[in-house]
Amino acid sequence: MANLENGTFKKLGVVVVGGGLVGSLEALFLAKRGHRVRLYEYREDIRNTPQARGRSI
Repeated sequence: MANLENGTFKKLGVVVVGGGLVGSLEALFLAKRGHRVRLYEYREDIRNTPQARGRSI
């Protein structure tokens, strides 16, 4: 949360649900700003699954 009086930010614990393109970018954005981020994704790690055609990003 921003404190508009002195321009400081309170570091938050944030949960991002969904590790797709937008969820991953949002988690990265928040982590770079010092927030504690937990990212949850339902599907298995895409790096550990066989290559498939027609797979989204």
